[in-house]
Amino acid sequence: MKKTLIHSIVWLAIALVVVLFARALARDWDSVQDTILSMSWTSWWSVVFFVGAVVMSGVLWGVLVRHMSGREVPVADSVRIHAASWLLKYVPGQVGSLVNKIAWAKKHGHSKKTIATSVIYENILMVFASVLLSLPLLLMFDVEIFNNSTILVALVAVVPMLVVANERVFYAILNKLLRLAKRQPLEGSTLLSSRQILGNTIYYMAPRVINGIGFVIIAAAMLPVTPDMYVPLASIFILASVIGMLALFVPSGIGVREGIIVLLASVYFAPEQAIVLALVARFFTTIADIGVALVYIILNKGRLIQK
Repeated sequence: MKKTLIHSIVWLAIALVVVLFARALARDWDSVQDTILSMSWTSWWSVVFFVGAVVMSGVLWGVLVRHMSGREVPVADSVRIHAASWLLKYVPGQVGSLVNKIAWAKKHGHSKKTIATSVIYENILMVFASVLLSLPLLLMFDVEIFNNSTILVALVAVVPMLVVANERVFYAILNKLLRLAKRQPLEGSTLLSSRQILGNTIYYMAPRVINGIGFVIIAAAMLPVTPDMYVPLASIFILASVIGMLALFVPSGIGVREGIIVLLASVYFAPEQAIVLALVARFFTTIADIGVALVYIILNKGRLIQK
């Protein structure tokens, strides 16, 4: 009975993901189909970059787990599990992503606390990398970023994350929470050092850059984009994406990311053009999620064949 209940919950979660995925795709298609059909075929390269960013993030998550546990994680496994967790972003609150990785940990003998902590690190490193990469570049190109409360809230949300830059502080806070929950404390050796956090932050900039390139490809395929706009446009997408991620209770940051893109991209385009650009970008990232699903299916099928 317990097994049946667990399977029912899993399939219910998958069904919810599929429904939200289909709704997002249908809405974007109705809004921008004329623009998409008139765009150059080169715009579809953006899908390759968006999928590539997820794959690279999966590889980096495996590196995190190795640093924390001292155990090697096969690249195929880390990418496969991360791909599944990425698709579960359509479930509000990021809970599905965490549960998926913890379930994998249980099956493969990894500590659930270590994997849960790795997910915390993963999200924090993604925020650090996005903010440290995009803000200086946007300021350098005179893009006004402090005239919107949403952006300010997102930047303020980064401040508490700075505690992880010191492993002693993070260790104390995390173990305090575990004791309150009447759980065994976490061993300090499983946490990342300040040097490791800095190094991983730099590594996590790579998938952010890849995502930014994908966005520039889309913009260049539909609007008059000059080379001097490449860096700020990529930075706009990176910042908008991380703010959408911080909107925990919005499936995949739907609506939040688009609002930031429209606000900042209006520096270069008419508001109407910026709106269409944001919607077209949502369409292509949704298509990319289908690509991520295919990556998961291929890797999962290969794992079953090996068994």
